[in-house]
Amino acid sequence: MPQTLTPRSQSRASDYHPTQLPSPHPDGGIHPQTAASFNRGDAPTRADGTTSNRINPASGVTAVMSTTVDVSMDGKAPSAGMKAVPDERSMFERFADNVNGALTGAFFRLGYSVAKNPYKYALSSFIVCLLLTVGIFAPGLTNENRSDKLWVPSDTQAQDDNKYVSSHYGAEARFGEIIVKKAGGGDVLDPAVFAAVKTLVDGIEATSMQWGGDTIGWEDQCLKIGTACSISHPVQAFAAAADFDTRDEIVAVVNGGASAYKNLATGQPLNLDGTIGGAVKDTDGKVTSASALRIGFLTKVHQTVVDGEEIDERGDEFEQKLLDLFQAGVPGVELTFILQRSFGDEFGAAITVRLFLVIFGYFGYFGYFGYFGYRIRMGNSTDVVFFLFTG
Repeated sequence: MPQTLTPRSQSRASDYHPTQLPSPHPDGGIHPQTAASFNRGDAPTRADGTTSNRINPASGVTAVMSTTVDVSMDGKAPSAGMKAVPDERSMFERFADNVNGALTGAFFRLGYSVAKNPYKYALSSFIVCLLLTVGIFAPGLTNENRSDKLWVPSDTQAQDDNKYVSSHYGAEARFGEIIVKKAGGGDVLDPAVFAAVKTLVDGIEATSMQWGGDTIGWEDQCLKIGTACSISHPVQAFAAAADFDTRDEIVAVVNGGASAYKNLATGQPLNLDGTIGGAVKDTDGKVTSASALRIGFLTKVHQTVVDGEEIDERGDEFEQKLLDLFQAGVPGVELTFILQRSFGDEFGAAITVRLFLVIFGYFGYFGYFGYFGYRIRMGNSTDVVFFLFTG
């Protein structure tokens, strides 16, 4: 739209007009004869002898105002190109600006497209979500409600141990295992160590608890094979404490083969490798010493369904009583033990550690975002890329 000059603007513009446009010199500068050929004849003179520069629109001022003249202050031809203002940004800052620009542009285009076609995006999002739910109607699909599958990472030691136990013992029994070593180390084929094992076994068989108004003892909770509880330990090969009161008696029974080293209550042979660990043998294959004894047992499963999840509260409670017994210990020996519920305890510990890391990560992330978000808002684009790589 053309601009209209006010009377005051017209009077100012009429005081100054060029008689001719500066003509470029062949060498690129301004011709000396036309470098200052501007008529100021009717420009008013101030008291100090100077004149005011007022433009007269009648003399082609539009051409002057819209023409770019290559001016050299000393009358010489300027260089082929004016030097650009140097870019003082570092390479990292330029890269950050490029990334920031690319991200901003991409999200702007996306946002603009969504704002321009809201119904299309809403409908397409709904269709995608609907397609992703098709698997719900697949035959045989069930909801996973096992906490060890939902919350415990698959690469933990507890998961590996749980798989081993499940493959060897199945789901109908709960297992328990205690490793007995001599305090301070040494040979366990010793009457004192065998006496400690006997004390520990007596404690297991004496364990009881109140459940549902009834007293649940070892005989009620153990998994029975025939009429005997499933428990295995080296002392079963001896009828009484007097039978293992010397080391020679112990070594003789251990090396007596299946006819001697057996469960006297059931007549079943004891597994030497399953009850004695770290055995040292002589050239004849006879055990001369060992570093550990093992007690292994099985208890029954009493699962109930609570909120869609199978749990065994009775088994967990009974094993807690056993854990209390093992944690109290036996003088003269060191105990290492694990029970079925130990997996739940380990799973809980694994989950707690991972949850702590997640929570700590979130606090760190939001704290970092808050700090550098403020710097980004203040215009420091370098932090944008640093935030993207570390966030």
